[in-house]
Amino acid sequence: MRSKDEIIKNIKVGLGKEDCDLVLNNVKLINVYSKEILETNIYINNKRIVSIDPNTNLHARKEIDCKDMYAYPGLIDSHMHFESTMLSPEALANLIVPFGVTSVFSDMMEIANVAGEKGIEEMLISSKNLPYHMFVEVSSCVPAAPGLETTGDIIDVGSMDRLMQKNESLSMGEIDPAKILSINEDYIQMISNTIKRRKIVNGHAIGRLGHDLNIYASAGILDDHECVTKEEMIQRLRVGMSVFIREGSSERNLDTMIRAILNHNLPIENFMFCTDDKHVDDTLEEGHINYNVKRSIELGMDMIDAIKIASVNAAKHFRIEDEIGSISPGRLADIVISKDLSQKYPDMVFYEGDLVAENGKMLRNIEKREYPAWIKDTVKLLNPIDFKSFSIKSNRENKTMVRVIDLI
Repeated sequence: MRSKDEIIKNIKVGLGKEDCDLVLNNVKLINVYSKEILETNIYINNKRIVSIDPNTNLHARKEIDCKDMYAYPGLIDSHMHFESTMLSPEALANLIVPFGVTSVFSDMMEIANVAGEKGIEEMLISSKNLPYHMFVEVSSCVPAAPGLETTGDIIDVGSMDRLMQKNESLSMGEIDPAKILSINEDYIQMISNTIKRRKIVNGHAIGRLGHDLNIYASAGILDDHECVTKEEMIQRLRVGMSVFIREGSSERNLDTMIRAILNHNLPIENFMFCTDDKHVDDTLEEGHINYNVKRSIELGMDMIDAIKIASVNAAKHFRIEDEIGSISPGRLADIVISKDLSQKYPDMVFYEGDLVAENGKMLRNIEKREYPAWIKDTVKLLNPIDFKSFSIKSNRENKTMVRVIDLI
C-alpha cells in the first residue's frame, strides 16, 4: 500500500526534482494494456515504476543498459499448492524466481489440513522476506471430505473469516461443487462473507457441465482450474467463469486449452496460467509459468497475448492490477528482461525494483527460516508402518491378481 509521503516522493522524482533509484535503459517494453512493443526506458523509484515515456530524461542513481532486450511483467501463478513442490516458501524462491515468476497465489490446503489456521499464519510469516509475492487463497478444503478423514484441524466459518481479513488473503480457495449443490450452509456462509469483503471465490468444478455448472456459478464462483476439454472450457466462459490453464506435473492441460483458444478465436481476457501441483524436478527441467508462455507461443499464440495470460489477466482477476501485472506507472517494479522469450531462463529478474536473479541464478541471499517443531510433527499413525504393511496375502505360491491404482 502507498502512503501519502511515498506518492509525493515519486511525483517529485517524476518532475525531476529528485533523482530516481534506477533506470532500465533501452528496453523493448511489452505493454499488456496497449498491446504494443515500445522502445523506451523504465524509471523506477522506491519499488515502483515512475515513467515509461520514451521521451522522458530523468537522472537516476543507477543505470542498467538492457541492450534492446524485451521487458515484460513479472509472471504470475494463479493457483498452486507450494506443498506439492516439496519446498518451503524460502526454498521455492530459489526455484521459481530465476524463471521470472514474481507472484504466486497459494492454496495451502495441505498445511491447513494438518495445522489449521495456525499453520497458515505460520506460513505467512515467511511471506514477509521473500523475493516474490505470496498471496493466499484461503483453503475451503479443510477437511476435503468431511467424515471420511481425520485432519489435524478444521477451517470453519470463523477461521475463514479471520484469515480473509489479512492483506495477503485475496480469495477463498477452491470449493467443491458438492458443498454448494447440497446447500451446505457453513460453506455458503464462507462464500457470502468472502464476497462481502469484495474478495473472490475460486472454483474446483471437475467434470461439471450444463445446469449443474450454472447453479455452481450462481453461488459466486468466479474461476476454475480443472478444465481438461474444450467443451468444459467454453461452458465456463459462457457462465462468466475465468479459466486457469493448468500445466503441472500430473495434469497437462495447456496444449488442449491453447489450441481451443486459437481454433475458436476466443478472447483471452478471462484466461490465466497456473501450475496447481508441479514437482521441483519438472520445474527444474522445463521451467515454471515461463514454460507456459513459451509453449503457447510455439502453438501459435501471439506473444503479447501469452504474456497477458501470464500477468495482467491474473492481476485483474484478483483485483490487484493497481499493484502488479504490468509495467506501467505506479505499479510495483516486478520486471523480467529477456533477449528471447523462448530461452529457459530470462537474463534478469527484478522484484520491486531490485535485481534478484540473473541468467538462472539467484542474487539475493534468502535466509533459511527455522520452522517450529509443532508444524513438523503432525502425522500421527495408529499403527507403525514397515515393509510388512505392504505385503498381500495369497493362497497361490507364485503369482496372483491384485488391485492397484493407476495414474491416468
